Amino acid sequence: MIGCTSGSRQAAPGAANPASTSASSPSAAVSSSETPLYRAAEFTVWPDRVEQGAFVARAVSATHITSNYQSPANRTFNRELQFKFALNGRDNELPIGVNHSVVLFPGGAGKTVETPVIEFGKLLKQETPVPADSYLEPDTRIKLRLDLRPVLAGFKANGHFDTFNGQRIYQQDFKGVFIAGGSEPLGWDFDNLAGRAQYQLQDPDGDGIYEIELLLNPGGTTGTAQTREWKLTKDVSALPQYHSEQPLVDALWNLSLEEMLLNIRPDETFMAGAKWDGVWTRDISYSIVLSLAHLRPDITMNSLRRKVTADGRIIQDTGTGGSWPVSSDRQTWALAAWEVYVATGDRAWLQYAYDVIFKSIQADERTVARPGELVRGESSFLDWRQQTYPRWMQPADIYESRCLGTNVVFARAYDILGLMARQLNPTAPAGKVALKTAAALRDTINAQLWSAEKGYYGQFRYGRPTANQLSGRWEALGEALAVLYEVAPGERAPSIIKNAPALRWGTPTVWPGQPNTPPYHNQSVWPFVQAYWNWALARNEAGDALAHGLATIYRPAALFLTNKENLNAFDGDFKGTETNSDRQLWSVAGNLAMVTRVFFGMEFRPDRLTLSPCVPAAYPGEKVLSNFRYRGATFTLRLRGTGNVLKSIMMDGQLVKTATILASLTGTHELVMELSNTPLPAGPAVRYVEPIAEAFGPEPGPVPVSQLIATLEPTKQVKTGPAALHPQGFSGNGYTILTRTENRAVALKFNVPTAGRYVLDFRYANGSGPVNTDNKCALRSLSVDGKPVGPVVFPQRGANDWSDWGFTNATLLTLTPGEHTATLTFEPQDDNMNAEGINTALLDQMRLYKM
Repeated sequence: MIGCTSGSRQAAPGAANPASTSASSPSAAVSSSETPLYRAAEFTVWPDRVEQGAFVARAVSATHITSNYQSPANRTFNRELQFKFALNGRDNELPIGVNHSVVLFPGGAGKTVETPVIEFGKLLKQETPVPADSYLEPDTRIKLRLDLRPVLAGFKANGHFDTFNGQRIYQQDFKGVFIAGGSEPLGWDFDNLAGRAQYQLQDPDGDGIYEIELLLNPGGTTGTAQTREWKLTKDVSALPQYHSEQPLVDALWNLSLEEMLLNIRPDETFMAGAKWDGVWTRDISYSIVLSLAHLRPDITMNSLRRKVTADGRIIQDTGTGGSWPVSSDRQTWALAAWEVYVATGDRAWLQYAYDVIFKSIQADERTVARPGELVRGESSFLDWRQQTYPRWMQPADIYESRCLGTNVVFARAYDILGLMARQLNPTAPAGKVALKTAAALRDTINAQLWSAEKGYYGQFRYGRPTANQLSGRWEALGEALAVLYEVAPGERAPSIIKNAPALRWGTPTVWPGQPNTPPYHNQSVWPFVQAYWNWALARNEAGDALAHGLATIYRPAALFLTNKENLNAFDGDFKGTETNSDRQLWSVAGNLAMVTRVFFGMEFRPDRLTLSPCVPAAYPGEKVLSNFRYRGATFTLRLRGTGNVLKSIMMDGQLVKTATILASLTGTHELVMELSNTPLPAGPAVRYVEPIAEAFGPEPGPVPVSQLIATLEPTKQVKTGPAALHPQGFSGNGYTILTRTENRAVALKFNVPTAGRYVLDFRYANGSGPVNTDNKCALRSLSVDGKPVGPVVFPQRGANDWSDWGFTNATLLTLTPGEHTATLTFEPQDDNMNAEGINTALLDQMRLYKM
């Protein structure tokens, strides 16, 4: 690594003028309020304000910001309302991308617009022209009416209704009809739609015509924007204080400190944000790595302990298919635990964290992290299936995928396990084994996920059954982590930076976007991801990209007067995404990290803190971080000038050679660093792109096979399910119930005609929860002829939907001719993340294919 790395760059000996490094001397460069920090056609960031068209956010002082920003969604409500109906809340009325459309004429406040009656499955598309510059009035109501009689007739005649896509809805499973759409208050989250009563249509008179009334543009206005303000109300004096010649950055530092404190729950742990009051493993972990470990190590320890099971494993939060092992990025906890240790030096914490990580990795190695292979499971943080995966992919397919971010996290976790082992016992072999495993996984990532065509890593490998296709999509968090954790060797880190796509509003989370999918992880910018990307840019001297990246952190925080969860890629606004929270924890941590990780270049190690400053030329002057605590010492850190070449370093008035603080130091100290004002290398030109959408290729065949050898029913069969399940659509005479206590071992015998490679999977149902959340993914261990061959994963397919059948992950086998026995057993490693012990699936049949 070069530039702003761990190990400060310094000018040649004797180049510094000692007189210029005294604590009282000003920096040679002085910031002007009329010299922008960043200027673009869309917005300008000044030292004391942000301007975006008619909108201005101004730092009145370090504790006061005003803003007259008004969301375009409030000012000019989209006149076209797109929507579709959903039986049982599922996306089953019209093909993907085909939506009903009605045009909403302007009217008086409180006016109700009524649509014609729409027959389920028949498209309504209004194309009535509307005068230009006419807007929907605030608080307009719309009544939508749906003719569901064809569906009800199917129930009466056949006991079921078949949707356009072949989904069979049984009358006994019918839970209602819901509406999804593209404008507030609607959204396209079909996976959780059935649980949201406010979107359910009703039939008050029983005539088969269902109705719902929606409030559109609530509280909106077509008038002039009003000025709002933020003023510091929490006492932040016990925390590090930041002062610079950029008043806007000073004020946003204090705003972010306050929001960090507001995110502390009564139990002294961190919530994820104003709308997310729970403690989430990946949210707190990524936040802790960015800045919280060195700002509030006490709360970070509490938060991390909260995310450990009673038996000492890291908790995987809710996710696709019922969480772990479909979602498998829980090792982010390890990254955070290491940062807590190097920030505090707490040996008791080191031992505790090592034990938790070791036990969790052991469990993962049986399920997602097999030796010599990429780690299985969902992209880290991108845990909303339809946002970033092909529509055809089922949760079992996502389990089989191999994703960049998750694999980089695991490589770093193995490194951390090895480093922790060496800290605890330098001669123990465990450290060497873990470090060797980390190196091997890095090699596998580079061999299987690098796209020479794109010049960066692909988001994931996917496809049935061997995950042999590489997606060419950009995934910003994974790329940033690959650079920061040195997974990208040689020229690959510069190549990633050179070829990275950039939107005017920031770095896209994924690019290209997913078509016919509203912004969230898709078609969006997430400030915390931008923060990791900025940190990676600072490490690699990409000055122009870093200037853009800093501006895209500061612009929205100032205009919105809070650290929002995400931004709409199309206009940089906070509205129009699936959901968005104020004071989102990792956005808060990312804002703070721009001072500690980028400007001051902090890197924490077991025995020291190194500072490798990186300051773009647009941010001149002195930067002071006072009351900064590291181990047993308290510091005032002074940073003068710009660039990343240190001209002189003084500790307590004495010249020193390196910007290093030893962990053994105690007491109160002042460290003064002066940069040479040599401009950062511009780096490659920022590659601006448009927020376009691009579909994945067509769905591949289920498996590349020559013939189906066997379709076998379980040897033990039942004809009715557990109470209240009553499934339909199973094959043959019945199915077998798999729970923690029932049918803990199920054996199936089969004959193989010829030797060769075979694919084995199982048809199943799991109605324990929705497709994209909860934690009731069922697991079993598979053995063939008594030899363990791997896990079988039965992900959730829909809340209380036990008639939705699908197939598990596929297992590749090499078999000899003759009789064999496949056995599914429930083993200790098959415990999922559900604290109540729900680990249930219905097993219908086993399939065996010859490759």
